[in-house]
Amino acid sequence: MSAVANCASRARFGSDEWRQVAASQGNGGNAIVLAGLSQWGAMFADMIAYPINTEGQGARATEDGMDAYGFPWCAFGRAPDVESMENEFPMIIPFSSHWKDSGGTGYGDPLDRDPALVERDVTKNLVSAEVARRVYGVIFDGRTGRVDATATRSERARQVADRLSRGRPFEEFCEQWSQRKPPDEILYAG
Repeated sequence: MSAVANCASRARFGSDEWRQVAASQGNGGNAIVLAGLSQWGAMFADMIAYPINTEGQGARATEDGMDAYGFPWCAFGRAPDVESMENEFPMIIPFSSHWKDSGGTGYGDPLDRDPALVERDVTKNLVSAEVARRVYGVIFDGRTGRVDATATRSERARQVADRLSRGRPFEEFCEQWSQRKPPDEILYAG
């Protein structure tokens, strides 16, 4: 599902429609098959697939995405109230909330994300402080729990310097890349 959205967005980014460019949906849902005896004494078999109906929607070029958008394959998919599901099945359904650090798609360089928005995601329990540091380069003050602006600038500068140290000139990259191929014994020679 992501490939089409990502290809179309990249193709449109250089056009007059660049503001319409969006990252793909989250693609992180799971379905659980279960069967047994309900608390009402009735036998049941079902598939709890509604988590795939609440995927995140990727960010656009000029704004954030949505934490819970819907099922990308079906605009009218069902996502029932969790308490109704727990009343129907003899189980508690804890996976009905967002899993911290479970992904969701964004658009652009994470180091360019506004630290206040990263703080909001940490506060909403969508992103851990460790992922905020590692991916977004945002550092939190251990005492206040708020963004440390000075430490964040330093961390982002460090990450950019680290990226530059790993970089290679394009010609060098092409020379090495063009030499890569599968082993001869698995290539079709016919």
